[in-house]
Amino acid sequence: MKRILVILVGVFAILAALYQWRYEVGWRFSFLLNPCGSFDKAQAGPALDYETADAWLKRMETDSAAGAVFYIHPTTLLKTKTWNQPIADAHEDAFLDFLGPQQISVFEGLPVYAPYYRQAAFYAFIEHGADSNHALALASEDVVKAFEVFARDYPEGPIIIAGHSQGAYHALGLLHAIKKNEALLTRVAAVYAIGYPFPENYLEAASPLPSCSEARLTACVLSYNVRGRGAYIPAFFEKAPLPGGVERGSDSLGCWNPSDPQSVVSGVCDDDGWLVIERPPEKFREFLMSREWYHSVELDLFSEEIRRDALQRLQLASGE
Repeated sequence: MKRILVILVGVFAILAALYQWRYEVGWRFSFLLNPCGSFDKAQAGPALDYETADAWLKRMETDSAAGAVFYIHPTTLLKTKTWNQPIADAHEDAFLDFLGPQQISVFEGLPVYAPYYRQAAFYAFIEHGADSNHALALASEDVVKAFEVFARDYPEGPIIIAGHSQGAYHALGLLHAIKKNEALLTRVAAVYAIGYPFPENYLEAASPLPSCSEARLTACVLSYNVRGRGAYIPAFFEKAPLPGGVERGSDSLGCWNPSDPQSVVSGVCDDDGWLVIERPPEKFREFLMSREWYHSVELDLFSEEIRRDALQRLQLASGE
């Protein structure tokens, strides 16, 4: 009997340790997310025709001069056999169907253009090789083509570019693609590049637009990454590739703090550039990427604050 109790206590201790360290253990197996085989453009399916409704998550054409939003969705392609998601699979992506509209609602009241694109698989941000580079380049190519249609449909007035996670990566990549188009670049009221580890020195020196250093500023980039005080962040995240072929430095992350006294949670930018928050309400803890890493809800946590900020910058950009 005593032996059985010892065994049970040992099993319980092992299970408790595994639960406590489940995220650290889980991320050790991230290699299982590796797509089968090398990058093959043909497997990504045909290029999207952004003249058609099927190529858009949301497309609200408008003649308003008040402003419009170009939104780029995050990665929802996790375990996969291909390095990029074909459009047919995107239409059947339940995670994207849920997450896309939820994030788009942050900009409620503004016309939003949100393209589907042949997003790169999640593993492209873990393994930084030729396959990853090809996958990200193909996804970026789609985003640029979609933006060209958006810019044609909305030829005047201020623009908001917004993206989360992989969408943030492509948002900054889009700025590089249009950096020589001064007329278009000057229409950008703000870029919300949320949930991607952009170093502060990258936003200051390598980005075509600088970081927003104050509230009443336009033509700038706002970025933050949210964690709690006891968070576990996988090593690959802060080593993720940067748009424009720029080498990653050792500088702290760019950090905009959108919280105010009325916010759901308070936040402070720490020395590493992370936006560190107190424990949020339980509904924001349902989709944790890791222990106290609130990656999936980074827009939701500050949706009201982002909306107010976006409207203010659009007003400033339009000269009101």
